[in-house]
Amino acid sequence: MVLIMLTCRHFWVSAGAIRHNAVAVTASILFLLMCMSLLWDVAPIGESIQILAKYRKLLYFPFLLILFNEAAWRRLAIIALYISLTLVLVLSCSNWLGLTQIGPLYAPDPIRASWVFKHHITQGLFTALLAYMALTLACGRHFGKKLNIGLGVRVSSAAITVLALVSILVMQEGRTAQAVLPPLLVLWCWQAILRGQRLQFGKAILLLGVAAVVFGLAVEYVAHDKIPRLTEVGNEIRDYEKRDEPTSVGLRLEFYRRSLFLISQRPIFGAGVGSVGPMFRKLASGQQGAQGMQSSNPHSEYFLISDQLGIVGLVVFLVLLWKIWRQSCNLRTLEGAFSAAYVAAFGIACLANSLLLDFPEGHMLVFLCGILLAPPLTRDSAPQTAASESI
Repeated sequence: MVLIMLTCRHFWVSAGAIRHNAVAVTASILFLLMCMSLLWDVAPIGESIQILAKYRKLLYFPFLLILFNEAAWRRLAIIALYISLTLVLVLSCSNWLGLTQIGPLYAPDPIRASWVFKHHITQGLFTALLAYMALTLACGRHFGKKLNIGLGVRVSSAAITVLALVSILVMQEGRTAQAVLPPLLVLWCWQAILRGQRLQFGKAILLLGVAAVVFGLAVEYVAHDKIPRLTEVGNEIRDYEKRDEPTSVGLRLEFYRRSLFLISQRPIFGAGVGSVGPMFRKLASGQQGAQGMQSSNPHSEYFLISDQLGIVGLVVFLVLLWKIWRQSCNLRTLEGAFSAAYVAAFGIACLANSLLLDFPEGHMLVFLCGILLAPPLTRDSAPQTAASESI
């Protein structure tokens, strides 16, 4: 795709506007900083290049912002994403119920019974995004205005919303989706009902209170009757602290401890891209239990960026997320709503996962936001904005 675009005259005509797009510029700067870190990298060059290649997705932003600068293409992208996520949700529920055994990652055990193509972190995050999209379409309102959405779409979206919430709270074992769901519900209340209206304190408190109560009751039910992995966090922390057991949460705490040590050694520019693996192996050498576990991933994108690029790299990464969020919020369309939802979920999930490094979640950020944030590059944005308010 990139090579084809480079041969098109339209690309070079539109490329000049890219330098004014904060998202494209910040993403390019972050990747350039990773390339420059090879000059002071402590990792073997082969390992560094391998990790650097996983971040090349950042360079897709400029191309996507040019390629999808028409409303029809963006609307088609939304429909394709919505249908594909819904199909995966149906297959996941069918697998969990024992009706099917579809997908390369499916297995008949409590953890993998709902898996289809991806593991619980990826599937849970994408299901949470689907729940937000479906809830927005079912409500039929955004930015205080009624959207031009047919009754059939609204009814089916309401059903998809319920199914997605049941999947996250009951069927799936991942904690990531359960953690990002409350912020997404709050964001939906703001985007769909409160935003664009005169701020009425009582109304805002009532809506947010109802959302909090509904979700609290759901979590209370799940915690007592389904015992999800979210309720096991405390036990995993105690097992790690007292017995040095390599539990999921315990390993993350151990990796965070190592990351803080590495950051203290090279706080400004870090140890270079790909340096986490060899440095972690060195710290784990001769240790037992959780302290002896080897990994090249601290399971937090913020720590991973800080280890490799220092405070400078962390600031650039945070600026990238902020610019995506700001451009998303500035769009009063479904594109802006869905882009804001994913970058919010992505930013929260990055606290305990290295999502920009990972293939599916990182590419979803780049492609979803790169496609949906293309409107700022268009001159006749008014008619295109209107076109995106119907599905």
